Amino acid sequence: MSDLTALGVTVERKTVMADDVEVTELVVTLPKSTGVEATFSQEGFADKVLKIFTKEIQVGDPLFDEQVHIKTDTTEQTEALLQSSDLRAIIERVVVGGGAIEIDGNKVKIDVAGRQDNDDEVFTLFIMTLLG
Repeated sequence: MSDLTALGVTVERKTVMADDVEVTELVVTLPKSTGVEATFSQEGFADKVLKIFTKEIQVGDPLFDEQVHIKTDTTEQTEALLQSSDLRAIIERVVVGGGAIEIDGNKVKIDVAGRQDNDDEVFTLFIMTLLG
């Protein structure tokens, strides 16, 4: 966390119950905007059906494309962000584990299943990679 604080990043953490499951919600404020507005979540049946009628970003990684539903109003910026295999791997890990990530400019909300009292190195790497 001290690495992130030194970069001007603030992190708010709370644990909530969602559908009888404990979820840790991290709200990160970055010192500058990412230019991205996107949500990465599990792809449900309805999302798969909607893909027939709408265009969703596909990154060319079959597992990522199958598991991660991307909703964005900033297609070009989100595609550029997803060029990073490190970021894709972390997003996939969070989503497959039952969580979600929402990026809105300089705010990042990460929901992960279970109680997470400490920042792990994957979380720190994700935020540092977002910062460039």
